[in-house]
Amino acid sequence: MKTAEYFDEIHFTECDLSIRLISKDEIVIDIDNLEISKTHPLFASVGNKIKKSLLKFYDICSSEREIFEYKKDRYTNDFKEKRVEKDVEEQSFKSGANTYYIEGILDEPEAWVEWTIKANRFDLEIL
Repeated sequence: MKTAEYFDEIHFTECDLSIRLISKDEIVIDIDNLEISKTHPLFASVGNKIKKSLLKFYDICSSEREIFEYKKDRYTNDFKEKRVEKDVEEQSFKSGANTYYIEGILDEPEAWVEWTIKANRFDLEIL
């Protein structure tokens, strides 16, 4: 099952994120425990929790992650110093591009991440 748009109807805070691919053409992220609002078109068929899914972003303008790595583990609120990773340097903002904001727990390194992606479109695919 797959849908595009409705990004504002997706809730990431309790998600586990795993990077599958980062390039200037595409970013693919495996997501566990995604929540969607009642107004999302997939809600009627899957409810508000999606156990496993993929987020795919296309035609990337930029990608920047603020990474707050855990000193011990994800069950503590003790972080190392924040670091910023620019996966895709800012390119000219393409016509029709949107800014997408994701947050959650990254698997490698084990860290809280706040991720800003500028891209032309995205798809949410349920696995």
